[in-house]
Amino acid sequence: MADDHEVESSFIHSPDFKRMVKCEELIDSLNEETFDSILKSSMDFLNSSCTHIFARTLLSRIYTNPKKVDFYLSFLKKHDESQTMNHSQVLLIPPFVKALFHQQVDPNMTTRGLVAQSCPQFIIQKLLNMKIIDRNQLSANDNCLTDLYGHQYDATYFMHLLDISDKANKQLLLEFNQIYMSNDFIRRNFSALSKNNFELHKKFVNSGANPDPISLSLRKDNLEKFKKYISTNPIKFDSLISTSIYESNRLVNKCYLIEFCAFFGSVNCFKYLLEKGAKITEQLPHYAIAGGNQEIIDILQKTPGVSFNGSLKYAIAFHRIELCKWLFESKHDTIDGEALSVNCIFYCSFNAMKTLLLKGCNPSFFLESAAQFNFIEVVKMFLQMSQIQPDIVMNGCTPLIYAAMNNNFEMARILIELGNADINFTDSKGTTALHYACKKGNIGLVKYLLENPMIYPDVKADVFKFTPLSFACIYNQHDIVDIFLEREDINFKAAMIAIKNSGKGNLNYLLQKLGMDEDSVDLSDSEEDI
Repeated sequence: MADDHEVESSFIHSPDFKRMVKCEELIDSLNEETFDSILKSSMDFLNSSCTHIFARTLLSRIYTNPKKVDFYLSFLKKHDESQTMNHSQVLLIPPFVKALFHQQVDPNMTTRGLVAQSCPQFIIQKLLNMKIIDRNQLSANDNCLTDLYGHQYDATYFMHLLDISDKANKQLLLEFNQIYMSNDFIRRNFSALSKNNFELHKKFVNSGANPDPISLSLRKDNLEKFKKYISTNPIKFDSLISTSIYESNRLVNKCYLIEFCAFFGSVNCFKYLLEKGAKITEQLPHYAIAGGNQEIIDILQKTPGVSFNGSLKYAIAFHRIELCKWLFESKHDTIDGEALSVNCIFYCSFNAMKTLLLKGCNPSFFLESAAQFNFIEVVKMFLQMSQIQPDIVMNGCTPLIYAAMNNNFEMARILIELGNADINFTDSKGTTALHYACKKGNIGLVKYLLENPMIYPDVKADVFKFTPLSFACIYNQHDIVDIFLEREDINFKAAMIAIKNSGKGNLNYLLQKLGMDEDSVDLSDSEEDI
């Protein structure tokens, strides 16, 4: 087994990791003046093996700096147009779109330490505006963003995409009123927002900014406008910013006014709120680091009792390189490898990853985070270069469990074949990778796991003792039920007892395939199979 020092050395000096760092450096030097030179450099440098890394890195910069979304997307578009003219297949838009739809955190997962990211819906709308994707492509992606009207937040945000001349859509719009009524701004302004084919709503969506007057004045550091507004609309200076579906950065969607100012570098409004006695919150230094305004950071640094402990993950997520160095060297005594690795991976902060590895951070944390966020290139690199432990547990799950939860067959295969991952590992609920593969309907992964001679196909999970077959029945994955029916080592009775006792799903399909009916089967809690 290689020790951590050998792992970090082989990883950070590998050609693959150097390419990742090069992608990061190219993107972080991209601005209006360097646009053409970076475009040329990227076309010369990129090949099919690193386009996905470049695309994900660019996406991460939009997450933390959504106001530059149009600029970054224009770079993507220009790159691919130039490549197409040169008859090159090295394109960035396909991996960018794939990363956007498949990188999101499963809402059922708890991700300790991840700094809130930009609103994916905002990026999707911009892609639609620039005709980089169309609505038909949205329905082809198999994650929580695909059904624009299947999630309350999405339903409200994308209501302008409905063709309200269609009767079915009109009915859908009426049903959405239940959602609108739960949002004070939407409820009060729905008539104005929906007028002229949702003209005002579309304006707010494309702005990416909370349209609340207080939010707008603080965002632009317009102190006079802020004072004028509160002179007729008195507020408490320790108030929270109102939540808005239009805010493109979730970190500031419902934070304190002074935190909002710190994030946007609104120095004048920040100082005014301090003078008025606004409370210095525990999170305020984190917002200041994320915003990167040195004057605000200096004010807080001189304020007694203010601690920057815990701010490093914000510097990593928002790519504040100099602040990362400062926190590493003078302000951050304890390194929380788990929380920091999550942000390094999700936000493609590869230089920060290098520093953490050199400071002794457990490499397995990065492997786990990469599996959680479907970053297959990082997983491959770690597993190919060392005998790294593939079964490290974060948030109760191993990388293989995350791969199955993410419906990622290729990731699971790599973890098993390159890392010898434990296929029977159970999470805190007793659930295995096979359970999740059955739940997700991943036929390829189910077959692959069942073909492994080490698999335990009847592991019981949860208080109801669900077997993987139970999950297949509950989630109506009939093709997977058929796979289990072909085996001779499956305890069908155990699966049926769990379903019956839980009251979830029905047994009709399984019983029919077994040539039985529920009345003729003894579903007592006996372990004896039928």
